[in-house]
Parts: sequence; C-alpha cells; structure tokens
Amino acid sequence: MAIMKRTPLRRRSKKHKEGQKKKLDKKKQLEQEYGVKLSYWRYVGRKGVYWFLLSRYIRIRDFKKFGTCISCGKKFARWEDAQAGHYAPAGDCGFNLLFDKRNINAECPPCNNPRFSPGKLIPYRTNLVERYGEAYVQEVDELYRSKQTTKEWSQLEYDIKIKELQEEIKELLNE
Repeated sequence: MAIMKRTPLRRRSKKHKEGQKKKLDKKKQLEQEYGVKLSYWRYVGRKGVYWFLLSRYIRIRDFKKFGTCISCGKKFARWEDAQAGHYAPAGDCGFNLLFDKRNINAECPPCNNPRFSPGKLIPYRTNLVERYGEAYVQEVDELYRSKQTTKEWSQLEYDIKIKELQEEIKELLNE
C-alpha cells in the first residue's frame, strides 16, 4: 500500500491580501461618503449603497403607511423588522424594475424568502391591487413581461439618486 503525501495548505498570496484590503477600504470610503454603515452588502459599490438606502426607504414608507407585510398581513412592531421584497423577482426583473419603488414593498422575512413561501406572489399581487389599484399592478406586470432592460446608472447618476433618496428618508422620518 502506497503512502499518500499530504500537500501543504495553499497560502494566500500577498497580492490577494492587498486586493482584499483595497475592497474593504473602498467599502469604508463609501460608508463615510454617504454616512451609512452597511452590515450586509447585497450589491457592491454605489449600487450597494443605493440598495441599502432604498430598502430602508421602502420599509419606513410601508411601516408608516400600512404597518403590515404585503404578502401575509403580519404586523410589524418596528420598521427594522421588515424586509424590502420585490413583486417581480429581483433575480430576473431587469434593471428597470430592480430599483422601481412600485415593485418593492415591505415583507416579513419568511415571505421574502421563496424557499419558505413559494406561493407568496398570489397574496402579494392581491394586496398590491388593494393598496394601489389594478392599473398600477398591470403596469408593473407589463414592465416585467416586456423584459425591457435599461442600462445601469453611471456613478454620477448613482450619486444624484443616493442624495435624493437620503432626502426622502429624512422627510419620511420627520412626518
């Protein structure tokens, strides 16, 4: 029987470590620039900052206006208990619906996870119609079906939209 040699663990190169450090530095720089502390990055860079702020805006908006999950009707004790859930799935809705405020509403964590509640789109749609009307929902449905994609925003466009969103959040919190 032959004895197998153990191979030593591969060490990360200095170049790899420097690249990781640059990524962390960039995240910290963006957090300082926009005055946010991102615990979780769904997207990278300015797109990540925008999603973080948009999610916060949606959760505050829906908590103040309705106070419940759009899918199951569960009441939220605080806006922080909600998640920003997409009606047209974020994975394949295209950039035009990814950040569209009509497509995103407050949901409880189980309803925002398709593995736990795969049938949530039926009550989500029903409650969307109840809240905003059939024409509103048909417009979102049509955008989703058309698969029209718009190009992603430039850094300057993200900067402008981030500033606008920060103002909208301040207004919501002051109401």
